[in-house]
Amino acid sequence: MTSDASASNPVTGGSAGTPTGEPGLTEPADRPAGARDERPEPATDERPEARADEPVDGPVVARLNRVAVGRPPEMMLGAIFLTFSALPLVLVGLTLLLRLGGLTPGLANAPGILVRFIGLALLLVGVVYVALAWYALKPRQWARNGAAVFAGVEIVMLFIAMLTTAFDPVGIGLILLAGAGAVLMFLPRSAEFLALSAK
Repeated sequence: MTSDASASNPVTGGSAGTPTGEPGLTEPADRPAGARDERPEPATDERPEARADEPVDGPVVARLNRVAVGRPPEMMLGAIFLTFSALPLVLVGLTLLLRLGGLTPGLANAPGILVRFIGLALLLVGVVYVALAWYALKPRQWARNGAAVFAGVEIVMLFIAMLTTAFDPVGIGLILLAGAGAVLMFLPRSAEFLALSAK
């Protein structure tokens, strides 16, 4: 004896339905054609897999990229050039601060405290100049830019000084060192190495 199509379904509590193709689930027979099935979908443990070509950002990856690229030798050479161009500021500053030698005619009659103040200012400028040149190798773009500003100011001041007095080999050498050091810091490979610190 066959059961009626409208008999109660013992699993769902309603009328028997049409099989849906999934075990344990049936399509209600009394649902209009084209109606939206609002039953919740069965929960799954599937999680989206990470794509291999997805870009990964972060300080750790940036550091690995810097290590992979490597510090270009021209950056090291630029820091050395900038250090040599800043040495006269440090030496003159120490000389004036400690009054280790004879003063220039312009400072011979100046008060001692003023001479020491000028010496301290020159010494600090030279130390900051050198520190920026080497801290740019970390790499730090702001340190590279600061060292370039110091180099530009030194070049302008030396050029003005030589125009008012006379051109001398020491002044020309300092201008070349400062200019070459700043240029080496901005070469393509140096710029690429510094740009990785911003990622």
